[in-house]
Amino acid sequence: MKKFITYCRQKGTKKMRKKSLLLNAMLISALLSGSCGSKTITRTSKEPTTITSEQNTNRNANKPIQTEPTKIREVKNAFAPKSISSSFDNLFLNTLPDNAGSENVLISPFSVIMDFGMLENGAEGGTLEELEKYLNGGMPLSELNKLMETMRTSMMNSKDVDWNVANAIWLNKNKTSGLNKDYQKLVKNIYNSEVNLVPYSNETVDEINEWVNKETSGMIPKLLNNVNPTDFMHLINAIAFKGDWDEEFEKDNTEKNTIFNNLDGTTSKVDMMHCELDSYIKTDDLLGFTKDFKGGKYKFFALQANDNLTPKEIIEKTKKDGTSISDIISQNTVDAPAYIGLPKFNIDFGIKLNESLNNMGIYKSFLPRAEFTKICDGNDPYINEVVHKTHFEISETGVKAAAATSISLCENVVIADSTPITITMNKPFVYGILDEESKLPVFIGEMHTFAGQK
Repeated sequence: MKKFITYCRQKGTKKMRKKSLLLNAMLISALLSGSCGSKTITRTSKEPTTITSEQNTNRNANKPIQTEPTKIREVKNAFAPKSISSSFDNLFLNTLPDNAGSENVLISPFSVIMDFGMLENGAEGGTLEELEKYLNGGMPLSELNKLMETMRTSMMNSKDVDWNVANAIWLNKNKTSGLNKDYQKLVKNIYNSEVNLVPYSNETVDEINEWVNKETSGMIPKLLNNVNPTDFMHLINAIAFKGDWDEEFEKDNTEKNTIFNNLDGTTSKVDMMHCELDSYIKTDDLLGFTKDFKGGKYKFFALQANDNLTPKEIIEKTKKDGTSISDIISQNTVDAPAYIGLPKFNIDFGIKLNESLNNMGIYKSFLPRAEFTKICDGNDPYINEVVHKTHFEISETGVKAAAATSISLCENVVIADSTPITITMNKPFVYGILDEESKLPVFIGEMHTFAGQK
């Protein structure tokens, strides 16, 4: 880190003066064009202070005090309602483990909820009401359909970054003759889902995995281990992302063997990338930043606590405060320069989401009496298993990420259960990819341990 700060200082002060003029112009422009009605807050001080995210050994240690001028940027309202944003966070929260020895978690709430969006269109009664309440955050199915269609279309039409969003349904020909025509038309028109009617066999799992591998650009080569001959159908979502930074990290500024403080108290050595940004995120409890991908429509974000809150405790406190990750990012961006440090990493994660969804309050969908009556005439399916896998890799040039979700349904089978500050992500942090238009985190992850590098 010292190497990077020295490098920045050697550039001289002219760049900083020019940048200050530019920031002032941006602030004036924001004041004139802001649409959400929030006020710009400015706190001044005689002496600037550097804020670092060093690991505190005392959970009650004094938090860093910010004394530099703070300019909170005005933001526009997102087109996605706050309820669905909170639901994205809640899904992430219910996948986080309590113990530090567990693997790092990474999910795509967007992938999971899009997959369930297809399923919800085949539900009615109490089953649909429960999904709307606990998974959609109270959003009616009709509104969820509009949101998913808007986001999918926007992603697929992105010019500056590469997105692929794909949906498919596999039906067991031995169990049904096909989908209800109205249901098939709906999932095709809104979710652009293909439908495959095949007799389930050993080849079916290979066919599904090959489709997922293709749609995720090889980042998730295998989603399912097997397909049960008694399964009725599988609803599959796959997404892939490749985005280059709007401004790349300079490789000469990447410091090898930098210490990362793991959640369990041990340390690991990481390659820490460094750069200078024009803004950062600050609340009373959190410090972080966003970094644009090309075009600025999508952003990488990273947040860590000023004290020793774990990633799970960060999300729990966010929920308790009645806010969301989207709110924190959009309402607490400070227009002032920051030196940031971000470790390079590559992560693969997989989880069976049945328990997480149950903890959110979703039960009826997993019971034999589930009301998925609109999918096929004469069949009464219910959820057997929800499988979710993700991939995320980050480097000096950009990010590659992918996610895939499978919902398997069965029937008649009982299944058991102003002076730059310094922000260095050198202890557990939450990260992800934010859709700047909807303000929804498409990916959310937590990095608490760098295994194998201690």
